[in-house]
Amino acid sequence: ECESKGAMPPPQLLASCKTFEEKFPKSPRLDDVLFAKGTALRATGKIWEAKKAWLQIPAASPRTPEGLYAAALLHVGENGRTNGIEELRRALPLLRRVVKEFPASDQAPRAAFLIGLALSQYEDLREDARQALAAFADTKNERAPEALLKVAQLYRADQDNAKAVSTAEDFLK
Repeated sequence: ECESKGAMPPPQLLASCKTFEEKFPKSPRLDDVLFAKGTALRATGKIWEAKKAWLQIPAASPRTPEGLYAAALLHVGENGRTNGIEELRRALPLLRRVVKEFPASDQAPRAAFLIGLALSQYEDLREDARQALAAFADTKNERAPEALLKVAQLYRADQDNAKAVSTAEDFLK
């Protein structure tokens, strides 16, 4: 069965997803299958093919957190990097919808964290990034400490060492 959370190796996952797509082209799980397929393709270094798979998700299920998150990943990497401000402008509304409309989904915390990371790539948007990451740091998510450290790094990049140290001390508490 095609799934992205299992321990299936990418080549096996790809074969499983292909079989599922052929057998059940109208399945309500098609968005999950396409997401898993894109993830497996990316893991095998086939970035463009992964993007093609993810581009199919919004058509398969335009109102699911998986579909919105996958569509956002076409414009921003999971490390927050984009190919310019226009890509960021395309990704942010999608990520914000995931957070707002699907707060209990697995994608919501990933989207919230990615918003802060993506904003942090642009000097003019660092304050917005700090706010997004600080709000995320207040959650119980396992990546909350990482968000707090990123806030400290952003203060340091802006040469506000007092706030950088204070934020880093909060991390140590």
